[in-house]
Amino acid sequence: MPLGGCTLIDPVAELEKLNEIFNIFSIQHEVNSSSPLFQTPSLFFQFMKNLDGKLSIPHELLAYCNNSPLATQERIKFGDLKNKKIDYILIQVTTPYSLIYKEYEIDIVQFDSLLLSKLQEGGVPNHILQAYRKNLFSGDIEKIENSYKNLIEYLSLEKILLNSLEKSILKLARVKKLSNQEIIDSITQIAEYFGSRTLLFHHNFMYMPDGRAICWPGSFKADMEGIAREMDLRIYDFAEIVKKHGVKILDPNLKNWNTNGLKVASEFILECIRQN
Repeated sequence: MPLGGCTLIDPVAELEKLNEIFNIFSIQHEVNSSSPLFQTPSLFFQFMKNLDGKLSIPHELLAYCNNSPLATQERIKFGDLKNKKIDYILIQVTTPYSLIYKEYEIDIVQFDSLLLSKLQEGGVPNHILQAYRKNLFSGDIEKIENSYKNLIEYLSLEKILLNSLEKSILKLARVKKLSNQEIIDSITQIAEYFGSRTLLFHHNFMYMPDGRAICWPGSFKADMEGIAREMDLRIYDFAEIVKKHGVKILDPNLKNWNTNGLKVASEFILECIRQN
């Protein structure tokens, strides 16, 4: 079962074509919809607790917690997932940062696309939004509150309307950098939930035209390698196949796989599984 970003989820979907060799299971296949993307293991664990009834995420907040359509989330039954025999969970942590709103973790990409993009389209100047987001990641409460005040003043001046949830998220959301131990704990909880073996995969933010991988933040790759050592796991790196085949297997944005890249990446994943 793949948990991570599109550079992992998409090539795993390609492995369906090899289902006589390898039985693929993902949330996507259970509900005939796209698989949710999870930036952190803790986001997925929160998702599972909500399905299991151990956590109640307000309905209006679900769209901020992962990119799966609400109708999809409502069709997924925890018992159906829990009772599946899942031999391997493939985990790709795409960021060491967690966006916390009240007692919930919300997805940073969804926060950007559902809320900040809406404000940008509504006419909020880029420098105001960038200042707010930058200060959010800084963790400096005074700077966060000042940039939030500037944003709200602009919205009021220009009569840009937000609903109560949107206002509350802007005011109360805080970014937390996850410690290595917190990431280890989340991965361990997921593996224990399903009784499955775990394979870790690096997330590279993008690649240079010469094929060199770029990670963000700069220490992220070293941190994930430390996590893998601590858990006595090997961590696999898609940079290996980009180094071998070049950026011709990537989309023009140098972040995602193109059609040929999906095939190469899926073969790489299958080989990683066979090694275990």
